[in-house]
Amino acid sequence: MDQMERAARIAISVAEATNTPAARQLGERIAQMIRHHAPKSPGEDHIEIASILSTRTKQGMVEVHLNGESTQFDIAKAREVRDMLQGAIEAAITDTILYQFMKEKVGITEENRLAQILLDFRELRQGSKSVVYPS
Repeated sequence: MDQMERAARIAISVAEATNTPAARQLGERIAQMIRHHAPKSPGEDHIEIASILSTRTKQGMVEVHLNGESTQFDIAKAREVRDMLQGAIEAAITDTILYQFMKEKVGITEENRLAQILLDFRELRQGSKSVVYPS
């Protein structure tokens, strides 16, 4: 465990020891700030996902932390995001297979041409060359 992670855990522990919601929230925020400023390797992302209970609505929600930023989704939105992510995963797998096939089996080696072919297939697959699920 590195120094930043130890500091984040200490902040959370101190906040939990006071046993008040405001202190716990402050501890979590301090821990987030520490994690956000921790050095990362290129391409390394820090992702945390947790279920929470909204203090306002008393309904279950999903909280997502990504590289020091956080957001909360109600259940319906979390399911929508899950479906969007699943679709993007499958599309990325298809893009990889198509790229390899066009390069290795068809013999297209020009990167610009391969990129254009991928865009054309993407348009056929999803009806657009750009973002499919804007939110």
